[in-house]
Amino acid sequence: MIIIFYTKFKGIFGEAYLVGDENGISELYFCNCKWNHKFRIHSNWVYDEEFFKDVKKQVNEYFDGVRYKFDVNINPSGNEIQLDVWNEVCKIPYGQFRTFEDIALSIRKPERVSEVVLAVYNNPIPLLIPSHRVYYSSYDEFDFKRNLFANERFMNYEMAWNIPVI
Repeated sequence: MIIIFYTKFKGIFGEAYLVGDENGISELYFCNCKWNHKFRIHSNWVYDEEFFKDVKKQVNEYFDGVRYKFDVNINPSGNEIQLDVWNEVCKIPYGQFRTFEDIALSIRKPERVSEVVLAVYNNPIPLLIPSHRVYYSSYDEFDFKRNLFANERFMNYEMAWNIPVI
């Protein structure tokens, strides 16, 4: 039986929860985000700060402007297209952006852009899967409205550090 761990921590944007198991992080929930999926702690989960020590360190380094890529195992739960989309989104370098159409083409499903949009929107591990780097083909007001708290702030964070594109 796989044990699912969780922890709560304070970050630059307030309280957050991490959830995962021996296979990787499955959820990152920012409490102040109105857009975030429904989150609840299950009775069979085990609270363990030590299990997430490295992930919390890397998240804090990102917000301190000294980390541009995460080196953690992720294990999101989703269908085949969601997993393909999230895997592709993880390849977007710090400070760069892609369109939903770019992602659909990259996963060889150009006719399924709407499913790409849904997968990005339903990302269970924001920041670690950098969905804030994905937009419509032109800057669209909807992009920030759908994820105002995280997308705009994470993007602005990356732009503010003025790091050379990696």
